[in-house]
Amino acid sequence: MKHYTKTIIILIAAAIFTSCTFWEDDDELSMYRMPYDGTELRIDGYYYEKSTDDYGEERIHVYFFYNNGVLLNGLSMKIEDIERNENNFRNGDFHSHAQKYKHDWGVFQIHGDSISLERWYPDYPVTPAYISIGRILNDTTFYIYKSIRSNGSEKRSEDETYHFKKFDGKPDSTNKFIE
Repeated sequence: MKHYTKTIIILIAAAIFTSCTFWEDDDELSMYRMPYDGTELRIDGYYYEKSTDDYGEERIHVYFFYNNGVLLNGLSMKIEDIERNENNFRNGDFHSHAQKYKHDWGVFQIHGDSISLERWYPDYPVTPAYISIGRILNDTTFYIYKSIRSNGSEKRSEDETYHFKKFDGKPDSTNKFIE
C-alpha cells in the first residue's frame, strides 16, 4: 500500500510540475513585417544608442533595419569592441551567430514620424516579445520613449536615443524566425 500511495503522490507532483509556467510558449510577434521604402530613416548602415551599464562602462546597442521590414539586433557591446564587432558584421560571423537565436530578430514599422520596433528578448523560460514605440527626430535619429510587452502584461518607460552610422557590409536579413 505504501508503494501505491507514493506512486500517486509522485504522479500528482508531476502533473503540478508540468503545468508550471516554464512550459509556456514563446511570445508571438504582434506586428507584421512590412516593406520599408520610405525616407524617414536611412537604412544604409546601423543605428546605435550609447548608455552606461551598472558597472560604469560605456556601451552601445546596435540595430540594423532592412527594406523588407526586418530588424536585426546587433547586440550591446563595450565602446572599445565596436571595431571588432563591425568586422564580424561584415565578414558574416555575426549573421551565422544570429541565425541560431530568435532574440536577435524582429520587425519595424514607420508611420509618419512614429517608429515601432518589436523583437524578442532573451529570457527563460519564455522568450518574451516587446514593442518599443518612439519618434523619428530626423533621418538619422530616433527616440524610444516606451515599451510594451506584446501580450500587454507589462509596460515601461524608456529613454533611448539612437543615432545613425553609415556602414557598408550589413549582415544579411534572412532568418528562420520572421516570415
